[in-house]
Amino acid sequence: MRTNSSFAATCGWAAWALVLSMSDSSPAQVAPERSTIEERFRWDLSPMYPSAEAWEAHYRKVDGMIADFAALKGSAGKSAESLVQVLTLRDQINIQLEKLYAYAAMRRDEDMRVPASQAMYQRAQNLSVKYDEAASWYQPELLEIPEARLKEWLQRDPLKVYQHYFEDLLRSKAHILPAREEELLAMAGKATDAASDAFGLLSNTELRWRTVKDPEGREMEITSSSFYQAMYSKDRRFRREAFQALHGSFLDVKNTLAATLAGAMQRDWFYAKARRYPTALHRALDAENLPEGVYHNLTRTVDAHRHLLQRYVALKKKALGLEAVHFYDLYVNLVDVPERNYPFEEARDLVL
Repeated sequence: MRTNSSFAATCGWAAWALVLSMSDSSPAQVAPERSTIEERFRWDLSPMYPSAEAWEAHYRKVDGMIADFAALKGSAGKSAESLVQVLTLRDQINIQLEKLYAYAAMRRDEDMRVPASQAMYQRAQNLSVKYDEAASWYQPELLEIPEARLKEWLQRDPLKVYQHYFEDLLRSKAHILPAREEELLAMAGKATDAASDAFGLLSNTELRWRTVKDPEGREMEITSSSFYQAMYSKDRRFRREAFQALHGSFLDVKNTLAATLAGAMQRDWFYAKARRYPTALHRALDAENLPEGVYHNLTRTVDAHRHLLQRYVALKKKALGLEAVHFYDLYVNLVDVPERNYPFEEARDLVL
């Protein structure tokens, strides 16, 4: 039942990254501090919460809603009306917690070095885990409702809208555990996310970025974002050095990165075993009701047609006059594409 607010944060950053890449200002040669950027170029989170105090007030409200939901334990199967009450409160908590969590994640992403923003994000995570724990009785209790009775209730308003939800719940019945075991899995949520959190902090705050000379001879810091801009450059020396610079930064911490990756893989295997899936792949696909055959068919199809990709790479090699094609050659255009610079305001309006 964990909210997926990281998706919201990612979408927000992606949109603004696109806007900034379309602006007519020259790219910064060294990644600037956020405090030095004009206010109009920063994302504005005030429509979500006008102040930290407003977020705090909403936090207390959602915390109270979670307590109310926990108090509904034992009532879901009493009647159709009581089931509606449980589902309605669950929906509201999910919506409100998503907003609370997304704001905290995006505030943290403004600058991961700010302790207050890290603390806010940690509190949002803790509240999400608290909700998962408080709701651990919910799905096991729904599955105790006789299926015939449940299907009869789902023919009525306002429960009709939940028909697909319950179809999916019944499909996943074998992987839903008794309430106490569900509670234990919820309690483990923060611990099992530790590797991902560590990777996020490492890659966004502590990596030592290298600099290279851009095509105009200026020193340019190669970060995860400026790297992709460099990959489209017509200057092959710049592309190669940018590639080596970025991956050199990651190689500096390769052992730590390997440990965080191993931690993420252990997390996925833990949840697969705990929920009685044969593999982590099976669990990942089952969330979308996809059979493993779909995944294996995709990989077989790609493998069977890789000769088409090889033909394209061979064409690129010839068109660009290269002796060999490297990764840093894959993004550059085969032909000269006219470029246009957009003022920030126009770029923002186009994205919106």
